[in-house]
Amino acid sequence: RVFSAISPMDAMAMAFNEGQRNLALELFQRVMAHCPEQYLKMAKEASEQE
Repeated sequence: RVFSAISPMDAMAMAFNEGQRNLALELFQRVMAHCPEQYLKMAKEASEQE
């Protein structure tokens, strides 16, 4: 759940999860800046396996 806010919970767990989410969003931004076509290919392949 990278693209939605974390639901309220224990303050420490929420802070940790928001930090992890922030890192994931930063990584996603870098991937989309450098090779968006490969990300789209990966997403398509992943959806075909489900």
